Amino acid sequence: MISKVNELLQASLIMNHDRRQGEHQLTSKLSYAALVIIVIGAACLVFAEVKLSDVSVTQLARSDDSVWYWTFNLTRGKTYRIDILAGGKWGRDYYAALFTEAQPVNVTITFMNSGVTSLQAFFFGIPPDNPYYPEGTPLTIVDVKWQDVDDTNIRAITSAMKIMMTIKQSGLYTVRVLEQGLWSNGPPNYFALIEVFTPNSDTYSLMAFGGGITAMAGGVIYVVSVFRKRKMRSRAR
Repeated sequence: MISKVNELLQASLIMNHDRRQGEHQLTSKLSYAALVIIVIGAACLVFAEVKLSDVSVTQLARSDDSVWYWTFNLTRGKTYRIDILAGGKWGRDYYAALFTEAQPVNVTITFMNSGVTSLQAFFFGIPPDNPYYPEGTPLTIVDVKWQDVDDTNIRAITSAMKIMMTIKQSGLYTVRVLEQGLWSNGPPNYFALIEVFTPNSDTYSLMAFGGGITAMAGGVIYVVSVFRKRKMRSRAR
């Protein structure tokens, strides 16, 4: 009778040991799987973020020198950047006035003599008293404030610090620098039209979202597996 009880106890101990070992193996596999899921999710997230920032540009056209306005033929669905090179006197007047902040230049963009968009492009330069720039740096656009936007024909890209827009209607667009309110004399040196190529933002935004969710799910699974391991160790004691 006693031997029978001993056999049952031994069998029970073996079964408990096997069960614990199986749970331990399952928890270890769960941890490894969680780490793999985290790596895959993070890789998708990083790849998507890199692609979203992968922007290339091509200069398509340039105006004549020293004109107040220029007309460009723009195509629907494309994104463009308008560069305005500061006029020859702008830098001298800017530094002579001892400006320490970016100064606005009023600009309008007119579609086929109908819809008008107005904005301010802010020009900034490092003054000539800087030891690294004894003559001062050329003035460049460092910020843009869109005012009245003709959203029927263009979509202003307000997040950019340059004059950037996506065209809704193909046609002729005239970019003009206004003399009114200009803190210098003379027109800009020239206007340049730059086409901006961006990846399919919807696809990569979705990939970034999916990668983030995947990485978070992997993190949750890993935390659960760690708690299971701790619980099993406390039971073993």
